[in-house]
Amino acid sequence: MKFRNLWVLVLAFLLTGPLPGCGGDDDDDTFVDDDDTSDDDDTSDDDDTSDDDDSSGDDDDSAGDDDSAGDDDDTPAPLDADNDGWDETEDCDDNDDSLNLDDSDNDGETSCDGDCDDSDPILNESDTDLDGVTSCDGDCDDTTTGGAINPSATEVCDAIDNDCTGGIDDGFDLDGDNFTTCGADGDPATTADNDCDDSSTGGGIYPGATESCDGVDEDCDSETDEGFPDFDGDNTADCVDTDDDDDSDPDTTDCDDNNAAINNSATEVCDAVDNDCDTFIDEDFDEDNDGVTICGADGLPNTGDEDCDDAPATGGNNFPGNPESCDGLDNDCDTVVDNNVVNQSWYLDNDEDGFGDANGTATVDCQSPTGATYVTNNTDCDDSSSGFLINTSATEICDGIDNNCAGDTDEGFPDFDTDGSADCIDTDDDDDNE
Repeated sequence: MKFRNLWVLVLAFLLTGPLPGCGGDDDDDTFVDDDDTSDDDDTSDDDDTSDDDDSSGDDDDSAGDDDSAGDDDDTPAPLDADNDGWDETEDCDDNDDSLNLDDSDNDGETSCDGDCDDSDPILNESDTDLDGVTSCDGDCDDTTTGGAINPSATEVCDAIDNDCTGGIDDGFDLDGDNFTTCGADGDPATTADNDCDDSSTGGGIYPGATESCDGVDEDCDSETDEGFPDFDGDNTADCVDTDDDDDSDPDTTDCDDNNAAINNSATEVCDAVDNDCDTFIDEDFDEDNDGVTICGADGLPNTGDEDCDDAPATGGNNFPGNPESCDGLDNDCDTVVDNNVVNQSWYLDNDEDGFGDANGTATVDCQSPTGATYVTNNTDCDDSSSGFLINTSATEICDGIDNNCAGDTDEGFPDFDTDGSADCIDTDDDDDNE
């Protein structure tokens, strides 16, 4: 019975309006909602569809919060789940803050457009050179002129990284000396900066290398062994030239490979040089084999050191420096005969008994005069042709002659009468006149 009466009151309220004293605006209360369409001053929710004048409560609409623009039945604000500044209605992936509509590098592409690095304007999905490869795909030159440059290109020697590996002209420095076959300018036609030997043995051969004397162009200047001696001027340095003087005699046998006049086929001349490379000097100009040539030790004539007599028969004892002998020859080749020798007095020995005429005239010379017999003493008291047995070495005999040239005659023999005549020749031994 009690619940039935309650439902009757509710029904009456709904059909007839508010009870007396409960109609109009419910301006100052804070609890009871009106059924009018006007704004209230309370802070509670109304049952109307208009905006309330409250600042804190929710209306009874299904949308939730009021806004200041009017209607409570607005849609919720879009979400920015990844907090990248772009909401879910704009962001291509609101769960990834690296994907958004920012164009930080101002290259005209965002990460949502496929820009792989929005901090680098060079990296993007554009294909400016129309080679089918973007910078994000590894194209290291996507400019309008870079159509032949991409990771699929073939590296050529042109000072450009054609295949985008990070190396320039890789594959064109086989010897590892940091010089390529097309050089720093990438032009094979200009050889000044090109590696002239890129083989596996060419590591020491490149522009600017130090030239060695070895028959190789180390510094790639198209000249070989420049700066090294080239005696014969044949553009082959002596260190590698097998015939430095171009005399057709190889250096290995040529005794002087810096003089074309000296070789194994040359004719020996008198010049103090071994012209024919037989290890002998001027051997054809010492016929008397005394060790001195006609041009001398200095190889020059008329300088005082040449052999003045090279005749085989007489010259063996006549040469510069030889002691002078008293032989009528210029033994020491000083142009003076028999100088610096001892002279003697020579006496004619007419009877050739070895004793010179005591009364003769001396001939002074270092040797015996020719044309007769001469000796160096003058003790013969009888040098006549019959006086052969009369000289200072003879034995005195009793013959009335001074045989031993002692100044006496028959001395030592008996002289009975002492008259100075030996008895053997005295006709009156007792001087009695009989």
